[in-house]
Amino acid sequence: MQRHDQVIQLSDHVKNKLKQYQYPTESSSLINSSNEYKETNDTSNDN
Repeated sequence: MQRHDQVIQLSDHVKNKLKQYQYPTESSSLINSSNEYKETNDTSNDN
């Protein structure tokens, strides 16, 4: 469970970085392809 929290935090951190750098639309594709979201759905299903 703790690991899951860490993943979420990491995702947030990455998003913050992207915002800081103000990447083009490519960044959005990267976030969508990220595994963080998939893991979030997996945990939700587990619960």
